[in-house]
This record gives sequence, structure tokens and C-alpha cells, in this order.
Amino acid sequence: MFKIFKIIFLGIKDIIRIKKRNNKKYTAKERIEMCESCKDFKPETRQCGICWCFMDIKTKMKNKSCPEDKW
Repeated sequence: MFKIFKIIFLGIKDIIRIKKRNNKKYTAKERIEMCESCKDFKPETRQCGICWCFMDIKTKMKNKSCPEDKW
């Protein structure tokens, strides 16, 4: 149950962060490279250890952002 609330919270946090941010738009390739070099990246499943998203998918979505504000 907690995991569901965490996913919803992080989704809302993404929306707020996108509206506030006015930084460089990274390509999907640049985003996944940043993820792969992150300490929270889980290479076995290719998931983020913070938001538990599958990063090969999330990095291609322009309206999504990193929970650590890396992109």
C-alpha cells in the first residue's frame, strides 16, 4: 500500500517540478546515460532505486523527470 502512495506522490512531484524547471532539454540517450551512472540505478532490472520506474521507458518520456533532479 505504501508503495502505491509513493508512486502517486512521485508522479505529482514530477508534474510540479516540470512546471518550475526551465533547464536544458536532455535527449533520451543523455538521460539514460545519467541514470546508468547514478548510484541508485538498478542495472539488473534497469530501474531507478528511488521511484522504481523502468528507466528505458521513463527516459524517453519528455514530460517525466529524475527524482533527484538530474534531468
